[in-house]
Amino acid sequence: MEELPTAPPVHATGTPARALPITGPRPAPLAATVVHVATNLELGGAQRMLLKLVEAGVSAATTTHVVTLMPAGALGPALAATARLHSLDLARGGFSPMAAVRLASLLRQLQPDLVQGWMYHGNLAASVGLALARGLERRCARAALLWNIRGALDAPERERWLTRQIVRLGARLSGRPEAIVYNAEVAARQHEAIGYRAQRRQVIGNGFDPDRFAPDPEAKGNLRARLGLGPNSVLIGI
Repeated sequence: MEELPTAPPVHATGTPARALPITGPRPAPLAATVVHVATNLELGGAQRMLLKLVEAGVSAATTTHVVTLMPAGALGPALAATARLHSLDLARGGFSPMAAVRLASLLRQLQPDLVQGWMYHGNLAASVGLALARGLERRCARAALLWNIRGALDAPERERWLTRQIVRLGARLSGRPEAIVYNAEVAARQHEAIGYRAQRRQVIGNGFDPDRFAPDPEAKGNLRARLGLGPNSVLIGI
């Protein structure tokens, strides 16, 4: 049956009703469970961005879980302070059918609203684990799946053989996530050139915290005085 367009509400006079501003208290945000699936938690750019995202998104309405495929690395303690941390303790390249079942069992237990993969291995694991969990638990069927790709494909031949295969497999599976988040337009174009779905593209730049990285005239003057430089000397920070 064809769905008819909905007409705007009208007053008794026949004129369209005007939407009134909300003056009362805003409704509380809906509770949500978010699960991030990452390859590892070492000191990498993607892992640091995951930590920033988790720290920025802390709220009473959101329960955040971080699943690392490998043992928790250097950023594990910081993430454990703001999220519930889980580790599959896999060796490098050790994602197997049994590991997928373990991840699916965890997702079935957590019943997430959103599953966010990080990096190629994490994206694949999130996809397979959630697919299995959806088959085991009806409430997991509501969960949205997102991928996160944090790098360009400038020299794919330099990647490990297994990583190259997972990158190719990702192209075939790229219709499964609701969105693929890239941190740069060039990364999106390079992946789409090898088959990643362009319709899934979402580009969100890394960005910086303006409260933390802001000009400080006093620190600027102190540094120039220590270096014996005048106020008009050109300095380049590296």
